[in-house]
Amino acid sequence: GAAATVLAWCVSPGQSWRYWTSLVTDTSRVGPVRTVRNQSLRGALTRLLGPDAGGTALWWTALALVTLAAAWALYAAARRKDRLGALVAVQLYGLLVCPISWSHHWIWCVPAMIWLAHGPGRRLPLRRVALALWALVTAGRLVPRLSRIEDATVHSGPYPALMAWLGTGFAVCAVLTFLVLATGGERRREHAAVPGGQRSGDRSDSSLLS
Repeated sequence: GAAATVLAWCVSPGQSWRYWTSLVTDTSRVGPVRTVRNQSLRGALTRLLGPDAGGTALWWTALALVTLAAAWALYAAARRKDRLGALVAVQLYGLLVCPISWSHHWIWCVPAMIWLAHGPGRRLPLRRVALALWALVTAGRLVPRLSRIEDATVHSGPYPALMAWLGTGFAVCAVLTFLVLATGGERRREHAAVPGGQRSGDRSDSSLLS
């Protein structure tokens, strides 16, 4: 990745400069940013707010909050040496901040659901909520269903509010996964500590009867 980018700068600095300073954020080259097929953060905000939300104050605010959540998730995963959790955090963040993230790019939802189902702290309520939402969005084929409605009814003007909110599905699931990674991944101790250095399960029957 980084080595290839440096090599490209060396081979063609002019084209590299043009790409990284203008083309990389030019979504018109690949399709309309507000289509529901685009499940990036920018796409979700654009459907909710109207014209392309990229570069607006709300976009930068949302980007900062998502970046903090992803960094928190990555730090927590790295601290407990959770390689899958760290990978999920990085990939979901990349999908969110990319100007265009087509729904088929979100294959990383599969590792995310595996982590939510089998990772540490899997009995926590927020983890179950996140896993259920991922299952609903993916197994329920939310984006393909919304895409068909969009193609038939949405051509110009404001984006329908209900469809706009439903179209945030992948972004919402990703942010919830960040929160679970950051706060719900620690394994709980099986025994609570009690005064005197003993664990609650280690006290003898005689001490309980005294």
